[in-house]
Amino acid sequence: MKDCQYGELLLYSEVRWLSRGGVLKRLNDMISAIVRFLKQRDEPIPELENSIWLRDFGFLLDITEQLNELNLQIQARDKELEEITSDIKAFLKKLEFWEQNLIDGDTRHFPMLSEKTSQSPLEPYDSKHHVEIVSNLEDNFKNQGFQRNCYSGAICCFTLHGN
Repeated sequence: MKDCQYGELLLYSEVRWLSRGGVLKRLNDMISAIVRFLKQRDEPIPELENSIWLRDFGFLLDITEQLNELNLQIQARDKELEEITSDIKAFLKKLEFWEQNLIDGDTRHFPMLSEKTSQSPLEPYDSKHHVEIVSNLEDNFKNQGFQRNCYSGAICCFTLHGN
């Protein structure tokens, strides 16, 4: 019986993945308080004060928010298949645009990353890792994501690849 309950909990957790973005935001809002609390207990976590880790965390917040927005868009009530396809194609274009922006050192489309970067101006921002993440995300959407295959110009088959 316990196995069933835990299985249901895991399923519930996976179904509620959108709330993960909210958890990340709340963690971000509380980081300074968490750092103070852990220092008082003499149990500091150095990453929570590491500017590079904080930038990566800000980037994670931004990307998670964008993916959540896309998820909500494509799951909207009465959404036509062509609209879903269009939403995904537009997101792919955004990924390409963001990738180039990051290559150029432009973080304006990533507000939390921009904030974390401005909080440590003495350390130069190296976008290489974030560019790689955006590029991999783009590749995943192209290779394992939503694909449209048309046959003879008349019959279209939409498939969702991946897990």
